[in-house]
Amino acid sequence: MNRFFMVCFLYLWSSQLNGQINEDATKNKLNEYYLTGCFQEGLTECAKILEKPTQLSEKLSAFIKIRQGLFLKDADRFREAMPIFAQLETDLSAKGDTSSETYLELIQHYSFALSSNTQWDLAEKFAEKALNACRIEFGVKHPLYALAIFHLGYVYNHRRQYAKAEKLLLEAAFLQKSMLGEKHRDYAQTIHFLGGINLNKAEFDLARQYYSNALAIRRQVFKCAHPRIAALIMNLGLTEAGQGRLEEAEKWFRAAVQELNLLGAFSWGTACTNNYNLANVLISLGRYVEARLILTQNIDLIVKVRGADHPDNAMNLQSIGLTYQHEGKLLEAKQSFEDALILREKLLGKKHPHYAESLGALANVAIEQRDWYEATKKLEAATLGMQEIQGETHPDYAQNLFNLGYAQFYAGQSDIGIKNAQRALSILQKALGVEHPHFIHVQYKWAEMLKKQGQKNESFLQVKQAAEQQQKLLLRATAYLPENDLETYTYEFSQDLARQFTLLAPLTAQPSWEDQDGLYYDGLLFYKGFVAQQVFQLRNFIRSQADTSLQAKLNHWQQLQRQIGQEYAKSINSRSANVQELEASAAELEKELVQNARSFAQLRQEVHWSDIQKHLKPKEAAIEFFLYQSKDGAERSYAAAILRPGWDNPKVVQLGTSTALDQALGLTLQSWLKGQRGIEPIKADFSRTIYELIWQPLDVLLQDVKTIYYSPIGGLNTLPLHAIPTGKGKQLLMHRYQLVLMNSTRTLVDPVADQMDKIKSAVLLGGVNYDQSTNNKSIPQTTNGGHLRSQMVLRGVPNWQDVSWGNLPGAATEVVEIEGLLKKQGVKTTLLMDSSATEGQIKSLLTKVKLAPDLIHLATHGFAFRDTLHRTGLHYSILHNPLLRTGLVLAGANQHQANDAGAVEDGILTAFEIKGFSLQGTQLVVLSACDSGLGEVRGEEGVFGLPRAFKMAGARNLLVSLWAAKDAETAQFMSYFYRSWIKGLSIREAFWQTRAKMQKKYRDPRIWAGFVLWE
Repeated sequence: MNRFFMVCFLYLWSSQLNGQINEDATKNKLNEYYLTGCFQEGLTECAKILEKPTQLSEKLSAFIKIRQGLFLKDADRFREAMPIFAQLETDLSAKGDTSSETYLELIQHYSFALSSNTQWDLAEKFAEKALNACRIEFGVKHPLYALAIFHLGYVYNHRRQYAKAEKLLLEAAFLQKSMLGEKHRDYAQTIHFLGGINLNKAEFDLARQYYSNALAIRRQVFKCAHPRIAALIMNLGLTEAGQGRLEEAEKWFRAAVQELNLLGAFSWGTACTNNYNLANVLISLGRYVEARLILTQNIDLIVKVRGADHPDNAMNLQSIGLTYQHEGKLLEAKQSFEDALILREKLLGKKHPHYAESLGALANVAIEQRDWYEATKKLEAATLGMQEIQGETHPDYAQNLFNLGYAQFYAGQSDIGIKNAQRALSILQKALGVEHPHFIHVQYKWAEMLKKQGQKNESFLQVKQAAEQQQKLLLRATAYLPENDLETYTYEFSQDLARQFTLLAPLTAQPSWEDQDGLYYDGLLFYKGFVAQQVFQLRNFIRSQADTSLQAKLNHWQQLQRQIGQEYAKSINSRSANVQELEASAAELEKELVQNARSFAQLRQEVHWSDIQKHLKPKEAAIEFFLYQSKDGAERSYAAAILRPGWDNPKVVQLGTSTALDQALGLTLQSWLKGQRGIEPIKADFSRTIYELIWQPLDVLLQDVKTIYYSPIGGLNTLPLHAIPTGKGKQLLMHRYQLVLMNSTRTLVDPVADQMDKIKSAVLLGGVNYDQSTNNKSIPQTTNGGHLRSQMVLRGVPNWQDVSWGNLPGAATEVVEIEGLLKKQGVKTTLLMDSSATEGQIKSLLTKVKLAPDLIHLATHGFAFRDTLHRTGLHYSILHNPLLRTGLVLAGANQHQANDAGAVEDGILTAFEIKGFSLQGTQLVVLSACDSGLGEVRGEEGVFGLPRAFKMAGARNLLVSLWAAKDAETAQFMSYFYRSWIKGLSIREAFWQTRAKMQKKYRDPRIWAGFVLWE
C-alpha cells in the first residue's frame, strides 16, 4: 500500500514537474520572441498554443494573452491589441485577481495601448491604478514599479503634459538604470520617450543624445528588424529637421523606410508616422507633389486600419494643406486646414497644440489673402492655446506669436504688433538658431516690418544676415541632394531672393539706387546657374580623385542616364523598361555620389562683386539682369545691377515691367502656338520700345564704356541685345558696345576662361541623311518627293504636325569647308556626314573622359519647345523634362519617326542626353541649327535647353541660334567665323567680326542677329 501511494506521488510530482517545465519553456520561448523583436513568430506561436485552451493553466493562458497583445501593441496594431487586453482585464477582475503581478503588468500595457489610441482618460486611470498597486505589492525598488512610472509618464506625454511626463520618466530611468542596468530594453524605452519630450521642447541636442543611446541599446537587444529601432531612426531625423538640417533629416527618414520594409504588415503604424515626417521634409525642400502623394497614401491606410476619426488623419490633412499653400492654391489649402481643424476639435479638443496649429495655419492663409482681421482673431486663439500647453519658450508658440504681431501690424495695431514680433523673434533665435529655415523666413518678415516703419538700416542688416544664412543652407544641401532635388530646393531659395531684392529697394520709387554692400550683385552671383555649375564641378571633382570606385559609380550613373534618354526616345508603347524605376535608380546613385564626395562642398569658390570688379579693365562694365517686385503686390519688373571699376558699390537700375517687355519681345503664348519658338522677328516699332525699356535707363551709367559683360534673366535670354536699334539713326547697340553674353559674370573670375589653347582636334557633323537610305556621301536634293531650294531651307521643322526633316545642302557645304580650313591648320578632324552622322557615333565620340575634342560643330536641324502646350507630331514636345523637349536631329530620324520602331537610338539627340557627355576641355561648341539657344526659362537657372546641357557637360563657349536659321545664310555665317578664327583672333573677336560682316551684307537682322555667343 505504501508502495502504491509512493508510486502515485512520484507520478503526480513528475507530471507537475513536466508541466512546470513545459510552462516555463513556453514562457521563455515567447519572451525570447518578444525581446528579440520576432513579432510574427511570436503571434504564430500564441495562436498555436491558444488553439487548445483546455490544456492551459489560467496563469499560463493569461501570460500568453498578454504576450499576444504585446506583440500587436509593439507593432503599433493597437486596435487589435486592445480587445485582447480588455477581455483579459475583465476576466481577471471578475475573479478578484487585481493585485497579482500578471494583472498589474496587463493594465500597464493596456494603458499604453489606450493612450496610443487617444483614449487618454481610461489610459490614465489604468496607469495610476497600476502605479499605486505596484507600490503596495512590490515596493518602490521593483522593476514593475519603475515600468508603472514609465507608463503613467507615457500617458502624460501623449496628453502634452510635458512637465509631469518628464518628471516621471526621469524617475523611471533612474530606477531602471540602477536595478536593470543601462543596457536593458526597459531603460532604452524610457530614454526613448525622454528624447521625445525634449524634441517637443525643442531641446534638439539633448533629444538626439537620448535617441542615440536608446538606438545603441536596442540594436544590441533585438536580433532582427524592429519597429522601435525604426522609430528611433525616424526620431533622429526629427532632431535634424528641428534644427533645419533637412538634407540629413531626409537621410534618416529614408533609412527608417528601409528598416520598416523588413517588417511588412507589422510596421504600418510607424511607417505612416515616418512617411508623414518624410513628407514634411519634402515640403520644406519644395517637393510638394511628391509630399502630397505620400500624405494621401497615408490617409488611405489610416482610414482602412484605424478609421476616419483618428488624429493622424488630421495631421496628414494639415500637411496636405501646406503643399497647396506653398503652390499658391489658397482655396485648396484652406479646405484642408479646415478639415483638419474640425477633426482635431472633435478628437482632441481645443486645449491641444494640434488644434492651435490648425488655427494658425488658417490664419496664415488669411494673411496671404490680406484679411488681417480674420488672421488676428485666429492667431490670438492659437497663441493663447500654445502658451498654455507648451509654454512661452517653445518655437511653435513663438511662431504663432510672431504671425500675430505681423497681422496686428498690418491691421493698424503697429505698436503691439512690433512688440509681439520682436519678442517672438528673440524666442525663435534662442530655440532654433539663426540658421534655421523657420527663423530665416520670420527674419524676412521682420525686415519688412522694420522697413515699413522707416528703419531702413536695421531692415538692411536683417536682410543681409538672412541672405548669408540661406546661402549656407543651400551650400550644405549640395553635399546631399542630387540634381533634380537641388533644382527644386534652389527654386525655393530663389523665391526668397526675390523677397530680398524687394526689401532692399528704396522706400519710394527711384530709377536707380546704390547696391549697399553689393547684396543684389552678390545674390545674383550666387544663385544664377547655381545648380548647373554645381553638377559640372561635382563631376569634375569626382574624375580628379583617385577613388576608382567613385569614378565607377559616376560611369554607371551616366549609363543609366543614357538608358533613360533612350527610353524616352520611344513612344510609351515601345518602351522596353520602366522609366520611373530607371529614374529612381539613377537618383539614388546620384545621391550616393554626392554624399560620397562631401568634401567637394567645401571647395566651392565664393565669388563676390569685388572679385568681379578686380577683373574689369578701364572702359569695361559688368551687368547682372534680374527680376524683382518694387513692393508687395506690384508687377514684377526687370532691373540691372551694374558694376564698373572704381565704384564703391554696384548700382541698381529699375527697367521696364515684365509684361511690357514680354509684349515687346513677342514672347506671348499665342506666338508659341503658332510655331514660333524663338522671339518674333525684330520690328522697328518693338525694337525702339525694347531699347527704351531695357537699355536707355542704363546709358547714364555707361558713359565711356566700350566692353560690357552681361548676364540675362527671363525673356532677355531670347533677346539678341546686340541688334537693338539705339534710336540714333541706324545705329545698333553692337555699334556702341562690345557685348559679351555670359551665364553669370562670375565667369570673369574663372581661371580657365583665359586659358584658351590652340585647337588640336575637332568633331564636325553636317550634311545629314535623315532618311538613312544610303551609305554614300552624296547628299540627295529631294526629300519626300519634293525639290529643295537651298535658299529657303530652314534648319528647323517646317511642319510640326507632320514631322519630316528635310536635307540641308548648305550644312554639307559648311562642314566640308570647315574641315578643309582646320586641316590646313593641322587640326585633327572627325567628319560625320550622310548616314554616318548618327546618334550612336556622336555619343561614342563625346562620352569618353579626357578625350573631349577642342571643337564640336553640329550643323543640322534643331528644335526647342518652351512648354508642353505645343502639341506636335514629335512626341518629345509633350515630355515633362524641358531638357527632353530640346534637341538636335541626326541620321535616320525620319525613318524612326515614321516607323516608331522603338530602337535604342532614334536619331534625336536631346539636351538631357548631352548633359551627361564628358566635354571638359572643349573650348567651343557650335550649334549650327534652328532654335539651338532656346528652351524653357526658369528664373536664375536660366534656359533649360541645349546651351545648359553643353555647359553642364563642360563646354566653355557656345555659338547658338535664337530662332529659325536659313540654311545657306547659316553656312555663310559659319564660313566667315572660322576664317576669322583661324587667323589668330579669339573666339569672341572672330564672332564680333563675323557678325559685323553679316550685318553689312544683309540689312535684315533676321538673317544674322539670332546667332549669339555664350561664354
